[in-house]
Amino acid sequence: MSRQAMARRFIVAGLMPLLALGCSRKESTTIQTDKGTVTVETDGDTTTVTGADGEKATVKSQGGTVTMTTDRGTFTSGSGRLPEGFPLPQIDGARIQQSAHMTPSAGQDDPEVYHATMTVDLPPAEAAAFYEKALKDKGFEVSRMDSQSGDEALISLSGTADSIDAAVVVTREASAPETTVSVHWSINR
Repeated sequence: MSRQAMARRFIVAGLMPLLALGCSRKESTTIQTDKGTVTVETDGDTTTVTGADGEKATVKSQGGTVTMTTDRGTFTSGSGRLPEGFPLPQIDGARIQQSAHMTPSAGQDDPEVYHATMTVDLPPAEAAAFYEKALKDKGFEVSRMDSQSGDEALISLSGTADSIDAAVVVTREASAPETTVSVHWSINR
C-alpha cells in the first residue's frame, strides 16, 4: 500500500468514529457488516475500533491533535504546530495549517514520515531559499524546479540523503495574500 493511501486510510478511519460518536462520554456500538462485526468504543477523548478481523485502531483527540495507533504504527495529525521531532526548522512567521507524523511499529518496513503545510507572508523565492538552505545544511544535494503557470508560481525542491527523501513545494497565486509551503520528509527503513 502506498504511503499516501495509508495516510488517507488512517485519517478516514481515525476521524469517522470521533464524528459519529462524539468525544465526551463512554459508549459502545456494534456494527454488523458483510465482512463481520465491528465494535466502536469511546471513552472521553479516546475511541477504539475493533475490526471483524480483530485488529484494533485506537484514536485519541487532544488539544487539536488526533493520534491513531494500530499494530502497524502511529499516525498523528494536527494544526497550529509542527509535530515533535520535525526534522527541518520552521520558517519565521509560518502558520502551520496541517501537520502529520507517521511512525511504523517495530518490525514494519514502512517509512517514518513527517509532513507539514504552512502559509507565510514571504515571496515564494524567499520561502524556497530558506528551505533549500535547510536541506543543504542537512547534507542534501537539492534539485530545484521553478515554474509559472498562469498567475501561479511554483517552486519544487527535492533531494535524497542517506535513507531520507525530502520534498518542499512552494506555491502562490499572484492574487493570494500568502505563500503556501508543503514539506514532506520520509525516512526509509
